[in-house]
This record gives sequence, structure tokens and C-alpha cells, in this order.
Amino acid sequence: MNKLEFPYPELLPANTRLKPLSGGHINGTWLLSAGGGPYAVLQRINPVVFRRPLEVTDNYLTIYRHLEKQADLGLRLPAPIPFSNGQFAYSDESGAAWRMTTFLDNTYATEHADRAETAYEAALAAGRFLAGLEGLSPESVAPVIPGFHDSVKRWERFLEVERLATPEKQAAAAPEIRFLYASHQLFDEIRALHL
Repeated sequence: MNKLEFPYPELLPANTRLKPLSGGHINGTWLLSAGGGPYAVLQRINPVVFRRPLEVTDNYLTIYRHLEKQADLGLRLPAPIPFSNGQFAYSDESGAAWRMTTFLDNTYATEHADRAETAYEAALAAGRFLAGLEGLSPESVAPVIPGFHDSVKRWERFLEVERLATPEKQAAAAPEIRFLYASHQLFDEIRALHL
């Protein structure tokens, strides 16, 4: 993607170069750089997956502002960057929302934990992030994919799909099916919490 393909090129600083950042399969993500090297990440929120993509950017702002007040959190977070007109997001003709955040140098994203230390660091970061959300009212963020984290409904959907699956599909998914049945008590425990 070059600067002219961004629907609002006038909102980016002059002489900005865009380079695709790979790895994502839902949103489009690009690294912005100028004379001094990379400085920001530009992202197009996919409106097919996120029906109200501006709510994704609003949620990010709400959560970021809550977490940035906690100096002892132990996390570096990509800060939202307003476009040149002061807005943090824009919608294009397709309904996609665009946003920018700071680029965190000396970091990387991994698809799989190839070592126990990597899994530990990821879990530690996730735990710090979740602990940092304490005190944030759930009503202050919008459910951008309703029911996405409803594990009880997902269990019920699994049971329905398994019942309707052909014997061939059941055989192909046998290890995963066994794993889910072996873990099903987690769904019962979640249901018992009445969340």
C-alpha cells in the first residue's frame, strides 16, 4: 500500500512511507516511517469482522487511558496517535475504520510459543493487562463481537455441530473432540459462576 491508497493521505505527515506488517489475517496493518525510521502503525479495522469498527477504536482509547494511569503496570502499550486533524479514527467508503498507534521498537509478535519462556512472558503480559483493567467499568466498552467470549454458548454450539457432523468429519476431528470432552468441566465451572 502506498500513501495514495490510504483514503485520507492528507492526514499523514509529508514524506510518510507505508510498509505492510505481516502476520495478521483480520485487519490490514502497515508500518509508517519517515526520515528517522519507523514511528507509527496504521491499521484498517475490517468491517466484515467488526460490524461497528469505530467501537473498536473507541474501546482501545478507553482501555489505553485507563491503563496509562497505572505507572507500575509493567507494560509498554502502543499509544493512540491522532491524525493531523485531531481525530483518532476515520471511516472510509467501505465502512472500515482506520487508526494509528505508536510503533514499539525492539518488539515482535510471535504466532506460537516455541519455548516455555515465551509462553511464560506472554502469560505474564496478559495477566498484567487483565489486572490493570480492575476498576474499569464494563459498561465503558462496547461488545464489538457480541457473544465472542461466551464460552458456554461456544460449548453448546460445539455439541450441536458435533451432533450434525458426518462420521467422516467426526473422525477427522477426533483428537480435538476428545480434548474438548476431557476439558468440558471448565464450561460447567464457568456456567456456575453466573457471569
